[in-house]
Amino acid sequence: MEAKRDRGIIAIILMAGSGRRMRITEKKQFLPFHGKPLFCASVESFLSWGRCGEILLVINEEDRRFVESVVEKEGWRSKTELHLVEGGAERFLSVYQALQFLKKKSEEGILFIHDAARPFFTEDLLERLWEKSRSASAVIPGVAVKDTIKRVEGGVVQESLKRTGLYAVQTPQVFLFSLLYEAYQDFFVQRETREILITDDAMLIEAFSEEQVYLISGEEQNRKITVKEDLSFLSE
Repeated sequence: MEAKRDRGIIAIILMAGSGRRMRITEKKQFLPFHGKPLFCASVESFLSWGRCGEILLVINEEDRRFVESVVEKEGWRSKTELHLVEGGAERFLSVYQALQFLKKKSEEGILFIHDAARPFFTEDLLERLWEKSRSASAVIPGVAVKDTIKRVEGGVVQESLKRTGLYAVQTPQVFLFSLLYEAYQDFFVQRETREILITDDAMLIEAFSEEQVYLISGEEQNRKITVKEDLSFLSE
């Protein structure tokens, strides 16, 4: 896909996770995938797309030397501006660290926030997200839930939920910088007095902004490598 690189389009790739749920010693973002560490697939997809003007890799500080060696080997900095940013103990803290890094340079931009454990997304998804972001401040991809969903307490089924309108949400999620930064600021002010569980960034917009979050069709193959059984997908 031929596209003009835009310095205002910034990819934030989250790769500071410990991979505890995987029950393996190696961090999932570094598992081999097509002969390279898994996170390389996400970086290369953003580079191939062509519009991304800056990439932030949000890492554990202990991984900096290894990640830097991969960046140098792949020559990514010759293609776009790329920085390593130290992440936090939780996902939302890692995102906030990236926002703080960007704020030192500019308070503008379109952010594509992506989990490195999702290596299967396509350039077509990036393009559709970008197209929608031209008229919306918050855009996320998702796929309609196909399985029957039940609410369970103590091992006992309480009810079956209607699937109509239910979507499994994916990344990248796209936001105007100013919108997401303000939502994070409000979150940190209120988190001590208001119980809020944050598992993705769109939830902050839902909770702390009057802006609408728009959903576009995601991709079935854009699955997340979360548990050990998911490793089979890396060999497909």
